[in-house]
Amino acid sequence: MSEYQSAELKEFVEEYVDSFVAWDLILFFYNNPEVTGDVVALAMRLGRDAEAVEVAAKTLTAKGILGEEAKGIFTYRPSERTAEQIKKFVSALETTDERLSVLLCVLEKISKRRESRRKILT
Repeated sequence: MSEYQSAELKEFVEEYVDSFVAWDLILFFYNNPEVTGDVVALAMRLGRDAEAVEVAAKTLTAKGILGEEAKGIFTYRPSERTAEQIKKFVSALETTDERLSVLLCVLEKISKRRESRRKILT
């Protein structure tokens, strides 16, 4: 993967993949673009907590990857540009080095978020 592609991947992850639930939702809808589902159904299919799925789905909706057809019913609706970025993201996950790079980036984001919360609470 070229430096440009790596930078593009990092930019996508920074913008859209702020949790493992978001990662799962992006992959799920990429692989099942015709599916629509409510939070409970999506949580069951992903094996994730419904509350975490709701937060991630709403975030991805606000960022333009998902659409909300009715209150709480989500569908895959990325723009053409974002769909291409998602395709590259999914493709990059097929290689160990890139998958580990994405994993590290997501873990760093989670760690920073937890540290920020800890500072607020103390």
